[in-house]
Amino acid sequence: MAGGKLTTYRSMAEDAVNFAVAEQFADRESLTDRLPLLGGQGYGEWASRTDEVAAEHNLPPKTVKRLLGRYGSLMGELLS
Repeated sequence: MAGGKLTTYRSMAEDAVNFAVAEQFADRESLTDRLPLLGGQGYGEWASRTDEVAAEHNLPPKTVKRLLGRYGSLMGELLS
């Protein structure tokens, strides 16, 4: 699913998945509203450590904030 705002893409993706599996899995409801967004788990921990992460990787805090906004908690993998 591409396009749309973060607040709407999840709803659009749910509609697309429900449509795609409607015949085969008609008796099951979608689980997408209970699955964490990629990079969402642990986001708060990374956000609270912005200055520390910046210092560890010799980056400006502004850059770390931008990376966190783009990659979320997957930023750790990127920095590794």
